[in-house]
Amino acid sequence: MSYASDAWVELGFSYQDYLGSSFTRSSFLANCPYGNGVYAYTHGSTTAISDNGSGTITTSDVSVSRKGDWKRLVFLDACNTTTSSEWAAAWGIRTGDGDLHAFIGWVGFSYDSPLYADFTYCFFKNMSYYRYTIRRSLELAKAVTGISNYKYYGNADWAY
Repeated sequence: MSYASDAWVELGFSYQDYLGSSFTRSSFLANCPYGNGVYAYTHGSTTAISDNGSGTITTSDVSVSRKGDWKRLVFLDACNTTTSSEWAAAWGIRTGDGDLHAFIGWVGFSYDSPLYADFTYCFFKNMSYYRYTIRRSLELAKAVTGISNYKYYGNADWAY
């Protein structure tokens, strides 16, 4: 979470952190229509992520709660969030739609390990500090860590 927060600060964005018990289904959904980026590190599947309690946030919850809001970058750092395009679609992000936005997640499992943490750090650092494109930032994170089971939807050929 701190890597994403550092990136938003570097880019001059306003944002809201939800750490520990403040990451609830209701707080997440209440803020879906605000801001231009989302990062969540949690457990996930192709259609649901977990909050820090016993709540579940689904793709249909997000589709309704975002109220058509447009996000530039969404990274759900959770297992299976790009095994299908359902999460990207819930945020209104589709490959080939002509917009400069991207949804990033994991195909299959991601692990609570130093390599995945390093991947996230490298991605956010390259994207925000060096202002590389989303695609280049992902490729550099892969080169440093060897992690390759990420996937994106939307357009990754833009930079902040």
